[in-house]
Amino acid sequence: MDSNDTLLQRLKAIAGEFPDLAQTARLYEAVLPVLRDEELPVLPAGPVADEVRDRLGQGLPFLEGLDLEADSRQVAGLLVRLAAAAEKVGARVSADRISRWLNDELGGDVSAAFQAILAGDDEPAGNSLVQMGIDRDVCRLLAQSSMKPLLRSWRVQIAPLAAIVKWDKGTCFVCGSEPLFAELQGNGQEKHLRCGLCGADWRVARLSCPHCGNEDHRSLKVLFPESDPARPRVEACDRCMAYVKVIPAFAPTPVDLLPVEDLATLHLDAAAQQCGYRSSAAECS
Repeated sequence: MDSNDTLLQRLKAIAGEFPDLAQTARLYEAVLPVLRDEELPVLPAGPVADEVRDRLGQGLPFLEGLDLEADSRQVAGLLVRLAAAAEKVGARVSADRISRWLNDELGGDVSAAFQAILAGDDEPAGNSLVQMGIDRDVCRLLAQSSMKPLLRSWRVQIAPLAAIVKWDKGTCFVCGSEPLFAELQGNGQEKHLRCGLCGADWRVARLSCPHCGNEDHRSLKVLFPESDPARPRVEACDRCMAYVKVIPAFAPTPVDLLPVEDLATLHLDAAAQQCGYRSSAAECS
C-alpha cells in the first residue's frame, strides 16, 4: 500500500469514527497529497555541526530568530495550490483571492507575513484576509502548510547534527514550535515529542511534564483513558496546567501522517481543555 492510500484510508476511518470531523477530514484529504508531493527546496549552504550544537546548547531552537532564506515564489505558489485544493472541497477560501492578496498586499514578498504566522502573530494578515471573505483558520492552516517543505528541509539537515545534544524541552529543537503530541516508541516505550511543522522527533523524560519539567507524580495525571495503555491518552500537569497527548506508536509516525494522527486525537484536546488544561505551559502563564 502506498503512502497516498494509507493517508486516504486513515482519513476515511477518522471521518467514520468521528462524523463531526468529516469536513476537516475532507479538507485534509484534498490538501495533504498536494503538500506531500511538493519537492523539498534546495537550501543554501547548510549549518555546520558547531553552529547547531552551540545554539541548542544555549537552549535556543536552531531556527529561532534566524532570517529564513526562502524562495518566495515557491512558497506563494504552494499556498495558492493548497487553497485551490481546499476550495474544491467547499472550504471558505479562494485561490484567486489569496493570489491577489499575495501580489497586492505583499507585493509578492511573503517572507515577513510567513515569519509572523510561524511566530503565532498572524493578526495583520488575518484581518485583511477576513475582509476578503476568507476563513482565517483555514488560511492559517494553509499558510503554515506552505512553509512545511522548507522547514522539513532544515530539519533533515539539522537533526543529525543535533543528535549528540541533550534537548528535552517541550518545544521543537529545530523551529521552536509546540509539539502536536508525544509518542511512546520502540519496545522500551520511550517518550518522543513530534513537531507538526518540521516533523522533528526528540526524546523527553517519560515520567515528567515536558513543558515545565515537573517530576512529582502527585501532580502528574493520566487522563482519557486511565486504564488502557494501548490507547491514546492525555498526560496533564497540575503544576503548570499543561497537557500533552500521548500515542503508543512503537514506530515513529511518518511526517505526512502527523496532522492526520493529531486530527484523530482531537477529542482528547477537547476533553483536556474542558478540565482546565492547556496544550502548552505558555498559554497558562
